[in-house]
Amino acid sequence: MLVLHWIGKGGPPEVDGVSFSTEDSPSGAFQAVACHPSDLYLDVGHQSTPSAATVAPLVVFGDLDPRVRVHVDVWVQPGEQDSLERIRGVVNRIWKRLNNRLCKAASDSAHIAVLALAYSRQTSLAPEFDPSDPTVARFPGLLGHSDLEIALQDLHAAGLMTRSATDTLPQCPQCEGSRALAREVCVFCGKATLEKSTIVHHYRCGYQGPEDDFEREGEDGWHCPKCHHELRHYGRDYDQSGNLFVCLSCNGDMTEPEVGFRCLDCGTDTRGDRMGFRRIWRYELTPNATMALTLLRDGKEDRILDLLRGGGHSSPEGAAVADDRPGPTSARTFKLELSLADGGDPTDLADGYEIVHSVLTKSMRDTDVISTELSDATDGFVVTTTGGSTDFEALMRTIEGRVKDKLGEDRPIRIVAREVTAPDDTPPIAIAQGGDAR
Repeated sequence: MLVLHWIGKGGPPEVDGVSFSTEDSPSGAFQAVACHPSDLYLDVGHQSTPSAATVAPLVVFGDLDPRVRVHVDVWVQPGEQDSLERIRGVVNRIWKRLNNRLCKAASDSAHIAVLALAYSRQTSLAPEFDPSDPTVARFPGLLGHSDLEIALQDLHAAGLMTRSATDTLPQCPQCEGSRALAREVCVFCGKATLEKSTIVHHYRCGYQGPEDDFEREGEDGWHCPKCHHELRHYGRDYDQSGNLFVCLSCNGDMTEPEVGFRCLDCGTDTRGDRMGFRRIWRYELTPNATMALTLLRDGKEDRILDLLRGGGHSSPEGAAVADDRPGPTSARTFKLELSLADGGDPTDLADGYEIVHSVLTKSMRDTDVISTELSDATDGFVVTTTGGSTDFEALMRTIEGRVKDKLGEDRPIRIVAREVTAPDDTPPIAIAQGGDAR
């Protein structure tokens, strides 16, 4: 029997194989939180919910509704068949990475809630487009936390989330809303009262003007207003050399109008060169954040500070405790630096980078940490292996062979691996393209 905690105001639906708990403070365990769409219209940041509900799986029974501004894991449509198995599949997948300890921490902190959401759903976090919201693009909230964008920005600044740009929206300088109408406006008065006309060029006398200048009331055809000759044949008597815009407000004329914006919320008109813009970002967990959540979930909070002090890779102590399996607790940290020999093509370096990254991600364990936190002038990785189970020298030989197979003998890529914890005079593990050690 699947147990869902009902937080809605109305009664729960009847679903075969599902039991609903309805008390305000449930005493027993539940697998997910459930409600109707209308229960999520209000500000979710002020809803009273059980502590475990913040990042617990959320099941909504009802039609899809754009007014719901909360992250929903499962929508169950009215009359849907076999909904039990679909709910169970999603819920079980989420709880593989979630437990009550992590849920409790998420209820107390919006920052942990954001991390736990991305971690347990194994997904990146991106805003949804909502024309009913002044910002147009908003991040779904969580039960108990409504404004997640600030938390995401903080986590990115702390190095726990990476971000990539997905879009750009206009932003009104007056109210900071993004619901703005883009229009062509007069370059002189800024009004959007433009009338477009085609420019006609008369070859005989050289006169150029809008089509209206060549029209005579009560007569067919075009006549030049300068020399009064009739224009009969396009390409021989005249041509059309472009467009002319005339402002009906100030009578100014121009060949290229400006772009202006009118805010649909406050009504402010803003010229294009004075309009603000807002970048839209997609956020993803860094390896450090993933390991920190693993430690928090497993009750090893005392190791998290050690992990975060690692500056892009976990400390040996923090990495070692992430491995729950018996065995050595030693950890090894390596730096892999990629460089291009003289005369090499920069695309070769990019190809080599992708190959090395692919080998690393396929070869390392979940408790190992891979980071790209090197200096801006250096391409490469920082790798921390835990438990002493990864044969790093063998891994380097695999990378060497893969570079040779993929790029060929004549691609001048050099990859140098050096153990961070080794003495400075320790010879590096060096991989030159083609297998020539340097």
